[in-house]
Amino acid sequence: MSSNARIATRCKGGSATGAVHYPFPVHLQDAYRGSVALAPDGLPVTEAIMPRILSLPMYPELSEADAVAVAGGVRDVVSSLTKERA
Repeated sequence: MSSNARIATRCKGGSATGAVHYPFPVHLQDAYRGSVALAPDGLPVTEAIMPRILSLPMYPELSEADAVAVAGGVRDVVSSLTKERA
């Protein structure tokens, strides 16, 4: 499981909710394959960073208190995962 997926899984049920919205880059998804003009080598940077992307709540109505709770929840999860790896 990728690190972003582990963080999203741990965040579920806590104060932070995270998700891996696009497990594959859009240009590699069946619905878009062939409809995006690509260089011969594709999009190597996009493909390299996809396993590290985590979507967090962000929208105009998100209160400062909720933003602080999300940040704290992610911090706690990352700290916990870091301790497990040590």
